[in-house]
Amino acid sequence: MKKILLVIMLFVVFGSIQAGHIQGGDITWECLSNGKFIFYMNMYRDCSGIQGSRGSEVITITGSPLPTNGVASITMNFNTQLFNANNQGDLTQYCSSSYGTQPSCANGSVGIYQFLPYISDTIQLTGTPPALGWHFSYSPACCSGMSVNLNGTGRTLILSKMFGLPNLTMDTCYFSSPRFAEFPSTRFCRKDTIDYSVAAYSNFGDSLTFSNARVVSGSASSPTPYPFKSGFSINSITPGTASNVNNIPYTLNSRNGDIRFSVHSGAGLGNYMTNSQIDAYRSGVRLASISRVMPILIQSCGLDTIPSGAQNTVPKLTPPFSINGVPSYSTSVVAGSSVNLTVHYYDNDITGVGTGRQEITLVPSGESLSRDLINAGNCLLPNDTSCATFTFAPILDTNLRPVRYAYKALGVGYAFLNWNTDCDDLTRAGIAKTHYFTFKIFDDHCPLPKTTYKTVAVTVTPSPSCNVITSLQNVNLMQKISLYPNPTNGQFNITLGAAVDFVEVQIRNIQGQLVQEQQFKNQSNLELNIEGKAGVYFIQMRNEKGETANLKVVKQ
Repeated sequence: MKKILLVIMLFVVFGSIQAGHIQGGDITWECLSNGKFIFYMNMYRDCSGIQGSRGSEVITITGSPLPTNGVASITMNFNTQLFNANNQGDLTQYCSSSYGTQPSCANGSVGIYQFLPYISDTIQLTGTPPALGWHFSYSPACCSGMSVNLNGTGRTLILSKMFGLPNLTMDTCYFSSPRFAEFPSTRFCRKDTIDYSVAAYSNFGDSLTFSNARVVSGSASSPTPYPFKSGFSINSITPGTASNVNNIPYTLNSRNGDIRFSVHSGAGLGNYMTNSQIDAYRSGVRLASISRVMPILIQSCGLDTIPSGAQNTVPKLTPPFSINGVPSYSTSVVAGSSVNLTVHYYDNDITGVGTGRQEITLVPSGESLSRDLINAGNCLLPNDTSCATFTFAPILDTNLRPVRYAYKALGVGYAFLNWNTDCDDLTRAGIAKTHYFTFKIFDDHCPLPKTTYKTVAVTVTPSPSCNVITSLQNVNLMQKISLYPNPTNGQFNITLGAAVDFVEVQIRNIQGQLVQEQQFKNQSNLELNIEGKAGVYFIQMRNEKGETANLKVVKQ
């Protein structure tokens, strides 16, 4: 009788994936050519927990009004094909048996996660989303109370939002949500400086901004943020310098999704919950907002001693550009120019095993890259006929999650990126656009490979043949704006209709080179001075929401 009661209790508590130690997830969607959508949902499960079932789940739609065809929920079916093609969702990063035993989800290894993928049938959404958007939500998570940085327990809400453009109905299906290039990494070593990336992109070429969001519970109509524990906040996801002077506070780059942090505090295994939010904009109008809720696991790594007795170090990527003799990860080119980029990645560790060098893997990603990295016509963005490629063919690495094209080398490797830019690589308004190429590099040390991410930025600026538009492009950023005097001797003012919380101003010369960059907070009058020689300069302004305004000024 006791056994029967126990089974019943387990069924009640663990009858769905909600009990399988699901600690995070994300919801995205894809727009199809027939005007319909496919939705995707990934849940991330702690492999040390109960597995749970893998039946269908339901995403709830909230908003007023809802889609006019009466759709209020979306049935999500377990994606067995994707699950099986990726080693039953095991997110363990591959490592060499020369250095130790490979952890696995099947063995319930501590700190290992499994992704559970779900997919919808094609679905039609009609009507225009309200100002607050349609909210797509699901509440699977059970274990936020285990985290170091948050208080409380409950079912954590996974949430995405669809906004769209005014007066356009969704049955035209004119955009997809941002997508993630890869599944998340979760395990990191205490005392390491971590360079990580959200690695999201838009396959419609929309502008993306990245931010930290609160982890919430409850419903989409009434979300309740989990309170932070003492010493943590939305801007302090991991421990700051107050608890250890060697800590590097957690930062998220709003432009490209790069993350940096270092945790020296604590001991054992620490679980820090994060929620990375990605907003997509088109001509300053927000189209979509998605988020990925995921823990960061910090563990003390006696794991990083290699057989030679040395400490395992993080692979590196050499800055590919030089600005006035200073190494840089960014550059600017005029539309029509070629970009030839040498990607030099290396790891100096001498292992004492075999060849003495670790195998290092380079995984490129970016919306302007060819899908197979080799065919310039196999582009991700619509109407893009000349995307970036590499000189040599990559391998299809089945150890990656998801399976990806990659390059491998022993100790030192080179990959050569080539890109013939054109006017299509500008924004839809014909102004400068920055393209981000993210490179993940990792070694093969077991049980925890060292990994780093580096993002390379290439800004494509208008050439005279591109019919550049130099007037104000986005009235959502600033309803009233003026620049004076113009022409100028170098000093000029930009006045806004009202004070804005944050605005970044970039000044580029006629060749598209970034000559100045300045940030302003809580100001309505911006005072600037062009330090370069006489000529035409382009001013690009961007606020914290990713909205932009573009002006032209002449220095006499």
